[in-house]
Amino acid sequence: MRGWVSLKPFLVILLAGTSLGLLARGAAARSLGNAKYVPHELLVKFKPGTPPYVRQEIHRGVGATVLQRFAGDERLVRVRVPRDLDLDSALAYYWTLADVQYAQKNLLYHIVETIPTDPGFVQQWGWKNAVSGGNPLADVSATFAWDKARGRFSVVVASIDTGVDYTHPDLGLNIWTNPGEAGVKCANGIDDDRDGLVDDCRGWNFYAYSNDPMDDNGHGTHTSGIIGALTGNQLGVAGANWEVQIMPLKFTDARGVGTTAGAVAALDYAVAHGATISNNSWGTTGFDPALLDAIKRAEAAGHLFITAAGNNGADNDIYPFYPCDFTKYDSTNNPNPPANIICVAAIDQYGDLARFSNYGLTTVHLGAPGVGILSTYGNQGYASLSGTSQATPHVTGGAALLKGCKPSLDSLTIKNVLLSNVRQDPGLMGITAAGGILNYQAALDDARVGGCEPAPTSTFPVADAGGPYHVNIKRPVQFDGTKSYDSDGQILLYFWDFGDGTYGVGPKPVHRYATRGTHTATLTVRDNVGATSSQSTTVNIRPGGRN
Repeated sequence: MRGWVSLKPFLVILLAGTSLGLLARGAAARSLGNAKYVPHELLVKFKPGTPPYVRQEIHRGVGATVLQRFAGDERLVRVRVPRDLDLDSALAYYWTLADVQYAQKNLLYHIVETIPTDPGFVQQWGWKNAVSGGNPLADVSATFAWDKARGRFSVVVASIDTGVDYTHPDLGLNIWTNPGEAGVKCANGIDDDRDGLVDDCRGWNFYAYSNDPMDDNGHGTHTSGIIGALTGNQLGVAGANWEVQIMPLKFTDARGVGTTAGAVAALDYAVAHGATISNNSWGTTGFDPALLDAIKRAEAAGHLFITAAGNNGADNDIYPFYPCDFTKYDSTNNPNPPANIICVAAIDQYGDLARFSNYGLTTVHLGAPGVGILSTYGNQGYASLSGTSQATPHVTGGAALLKGCKPSLDSLTIKNVLLSNVRQDPGLMGITAAGGILNYQAALDDARVGGCEPAPTSTFPVADAGGPYHVNIKRPVQFDGTKSYDSDGQILLYFWDFGDGTYGVGPKPVHRYATRGTHTATLTVRDNVGATSSQSTTVNIRPGGRN
């Protein structure tokens, strides 16, 4: 007999074979420390084989409404419970039912807080430490690594964060484009690739549930620039990978606050759309079974999940910080920890653990530069920030470099190569698992990597910017790059420099100029193997009153 009876406003629960282990896991789901959560919402996962009508009756028993289902796990749903019902009572109701595997609150995740530093700081010491008085062994030896590997366009890294400024001139050409929604398909209002999302041509916004993952905070653009800012282009900053595809997956609001539901959906999307690595510079203090399940699904797909240790200056072995602490064995809640996680602490220019950085001998793996890190920022700008948020993409960038050098490397090999080749540091020994600082050069020289494979060759695409354009200043310009072509592949990305200090994307962007006169607009296209081509055209903006 399936046992539950609902007598509103009270719940009478009949325990149907509830085990002590189940009750213990339920207690863990309810005891979240100081973790925050979405009011009136739960995530509920049913056991295999639970019929739809039983699920409906279970939800009806507590008056819950299903808000969201998950492509990566058909047994998981997000529900809303009535406002007049105590959330803990609803949670207890689900946990005592035989058909429920687990239930939990929809936790809030915060980007790992960044600490602004001097915005005029122009030295990227993480790549090559030339800071006066700094420790030259504190950088990641990137300049030596770049002699061997500079990234590969086929490597896709998911930025699960506040979004990414995909119009940034120092980042835009390394933004991922969904091949099934590229070009004119990006705005045709059709789910061309049949993934359940319309026009998800450059990722997805899981906070607003739209196809625009534009960064409205700056954090995601900053971490993405560390991984893959355009390098060697005589502009701005350098990224770990000169070529790479950054997949923008926004799951937070403008404050940098997101939910379990958003994080799970974003990670499932990343795996389903070919991202083999993800950067996750965020966390919370509450145990989260749904996110743990999603990370395990990613592990089964060969995905490497890289995350921040946190900025509380605390020992994660004692004071858990998730998802970092999913690396820790727990006989009740986490008996089989996923092996695809790398958790990163922050170090400063002197090679010391940053004063704010969390640590943990059994939970945090290694240290990486995380103080005064200059990178791309929102609104096509740059900023210098500090945090384990900044340390994490240094490791993500290193993983992508290895994957680009030898595409056949699997995620666990990449993890082991990075951790076994750290530069040993006394300040990190005994408080991190590897006891040292990230070292790109040593990792690339590891025998398991060997020589880098050559990049594929192809015919370059041909950019056609259209024009020349002649428009009244009172009207916007409709650009048209649809005559661009690639004879042996597919054009994935169209990036426009409008010549007035602003930028845009897509084959047919619309732009309004603020000043009259002649401007030079440049279209750069990038194809499916990363080859690029550019063409410029003139734009004549006439005074008002003339056609």
